[in-house]
Amino acid sequence: LAPPAGHSVCPHSTSPNFTEVTDLSPQCFQQCPELCGAMDHLVAMHNANTSVEEMKHAICRQPHRFGCAFRAPACQEVLGAGAQIGINLPMSRQELSEECHALAPPAGHSVCPHSTSPNFTEVTDLSPQCFQQCPELCGAMDHLVAMHNANTSVEEMKHAVCRQPHRF
Repeated sequence: LAPPAGHSVCPHSTSPNFTEVTDLSPQCFQQCPELCGAMDHLVAMHNANTSVEEMKHAICRQPHRFGCAFRAPACQEVLGAGAQIGINLPMSRQELSEECHALAPPAGHSVCPHSTSPNFTEVTDLSPQCFQQCPELCGAMDHLVAMHNANTSVEEMKHAVCRQPHRF
C-alpha cells in the first residue's frame, strides 16, 4: 500500500523537493528505507548545484546505502530517473563498483582534512568551494555536525554559534 496522501515515505528528509523522487516509487523507499537519507543527500547536493562528479563521490563513499535499491524491482524507476537530471545512477552493485573505481580522487577530498565527524563530508559536499574560500568554517561546522550527531538540541547549537560568531 502507498502511504496516505501528504505523508512522506521518508519523514526525515530535508530537501523541499524530495517528494518528487519518492513519488516515483513510494514502494522503493518503503522496501529500502536506508535509501531515504542517501537520496535526500543527493537531492540536496543537486539543489546546491553540486557537480555530477562530486555527487558520484558522495555515492561512492556510502555504497552500502544503495544495496537494497539494486535488489528491489520497485527501485529501478528511481535509479533510472537520475538520467533526467544528468546523473546516471548505477543500476546494479557491479556498475556502482566499476564507476567508483573509475573515479578520479575527489577534488574536495582534503577540503577540511582535520575534521573528526564521520559524516562531515555530507556538509562539505554541498559546496567544497565555500570551505576552500573560508577554511575557518571547517572547525566551526565540524563542531556543529558533532553536536548534531550527539543529538544536541537546536537551541544548544544556536547558542554555540552565537558564542563564537567570528568562526562563521
